[in-house]
Amino acid sequence: MKNRFQNLVSRFRRDVRGGIALMTGLTFPVIFLAAGGAVDYARTITDNQQAQKVLDSVVLTLTKLDPDEVNLGQEGRRLFARAIRNSGLRVGRSDVRFRFTRMRIEGSATIGHETTFLRMIGVDMLDSTVSAAAVPPGTSKIEIALVLDVSGSMGNDLNGSTRIAEMISSVNGMFDTLEESLEMGTELSVAVVPYSSSVNLSDYRNALENFSIGRGTPKPATDDVWAAERLVASNGNSYIINDSGPQGRRIPLLVEDEMRKSRPYARLAPLDDDIDTVRSKVNSLVADGWTAGHIGMAWGLYTLSPKWKNFWPQPPAKHNDAKKIIVMLSDGQLNTTFNIGDSLDSFVNEDLSIRKFDRLHHQTNNGLEADAYFQDVCEFSRDEGITIFTVALNLSPVSEAKMRNCAEPTGKLFSASSASDLKNAFESIARAIGERRLDS
Repeated sequence: MKNRFQNLVSRFRRDVRGGIALMTGLTFPVIFLAAGGAVDYARTITDNQQAQKVLDSVVLTLTKLDPDEVNLGQEGRRLFARAIRNSGLRVGRSDVRFRFTRMRIEGSATIGHETTFLRMIGVDMLDSTVSAAAVPPGTSKIEIALVLDVSGSMGNDLNGSTRIAEMISSVNGMFDTLEESLEMGTELSVAVVPYSSSVNLSDYRNALENFSIGRGTPKPATDDVWAAERLVASNGNSYIINDSGPQGRRIPLLVEDEMRKSRPYARLAPLDDDIDTVRSKVNSLVADGWTAGHIGMAWGLYTLSPKWKNFWPQPPAKHNDAKKIIVMLSDGQLNTTFNIGDSLDSFVNEDLSIRKFDRLHHQTNNGLEADAYFQDVCEFSRDEGITIFTVALNLSPVSEAKMRNCAEPTGKLFSASSASDLKNAFESIARAIGERRLDS
């Protein structure tokens, strides 16, 4: 009896194993295709994300082109097809279309992604769609004031060259990047405001003659003159600054006898749309003197101010008609002042548009007074809608923080400690200036 029972159990086991084997054989292809299909779908999602980046890049590129000279639809399809090929995506087909106006470019694409596993059941491709839109910069006019440190320390070594040589090279690199990134037809004008112990205004001495004040004895018109801090009003304990033109408030000028030991040679050059001329001006800069960056910032503001439109050869645009930018580089602590604290005028609040800044001037440290003036000019400039980019070259953490406070929140600080850092900083600034943005 026992043997008969064991034989029965053994036969049952064989029957069960056979049934399981049969069921496994039937279900394995389904499991295989399900797993393989999941792989194909996951790959399609990843490829779709890459295709989205491609389309984003294409619509941004199209914002640089002139629709009067280029068929944007054809060019967009060509750029998209080339980018898809170069990306290595497994794309069997793509249908991309573009719609555009002067203010917006839209692109949409349906893409067939090749499958690996699902093709076994006749599904050769999985479709996905992507869409993107971009708008060009809000203005076709850009005005930049380059406020550049040319103090003596800029002659120090930086990776085997001098700081000023690397600055000149980096500024030229910024111009190269702007040429690549700016929209066709953008009107670009640039002012160069070199500063060290002060800002040299000699090219405009005659124009300022009836609008200037100074403590020194007047010299012949061929002599150089430099700027002091310009206070709209002061009572010795606080002061007012603004960007009013020289017709509204005289400009304090310093003559040679008042410039102590340093007399910066590099002269201010106002806005100019001939970028080759601007490059030549930058290329001629030499290092000499101390550091009055607060005066440099003030004159950077004046070169962009529409209130000076009747003074400069090329009138600055109204604030709403141009993107206005100050790019300032410094490699040292502000250490030079002239008129801060002097009672040049009685304290008068002339109108509500003039800003009042409460600053005590009993301090004897010129650097502290220059820092206060510097931050006030930065704040006034930001309130006027001017974007400030600052480049801190080998600055201490304290001085770098002051440069950050000047730029933020609307602008940005770039910290540099090497020639490559400096190059990257000015290239990043150029890309930010020429930035086009994606639109949802």
